[in-house]
Amino acid sequence: MVEELRGLIEAEVQPVVAGLGFRLVELRHGQSRKQNHISITVYRPEGVSVDDCAAISRMLYPRLELIDQLDNLRLEVTSPGLDRVLRRTEEYDIFAGRGARVLTKSEGRWVGGTIQGVQEDRLRLLRRDTVVDIPLEDIQKARLDDSEEVGR
Repeated sequence: MVEELRGLIEAEVQPVVAGLGFRLVELRHGQSRKQNHISITVYRPEGVSVDDCAAISRMLYPRLELIDQLDNLRLEVTSPGLDRVLRRTEEYDIFAGRGARVLTKSEGRWVGGTIQGVQEDRLRLLRRDTVVDIPLEDIQKARLDDSEEVGR
């Protein structure tokens, strides 16, 4: 039932977010005291303003209210933030071109650079003039870090 509801929510959210020129980074749904909390994180390379979040919320709220299981709806739309922790492999492609720092399991050190994306189960980071490939299974933690962006 939970996965079915999440699918219904995502089916309403994804086309609206994409139609407004954003990428859906994260969708969370939870319940407390008979209230449904939906939190959506959106991104586009040009940035996400407070007005953008408000516009997306205005477009989504009436659509989500039509889903029977979403009584007492509380909707939050946010941007990823400057130092977002990257949780899913898809986020490396979403944030391609952005700076990041990655903590490796094997060496226990942070590696920084500009995200180039994922190829063959490896994260590609551009460090100065060199591309560094980090196996996805070797990533303990990763976060956005604009100080690592090439050209800054």
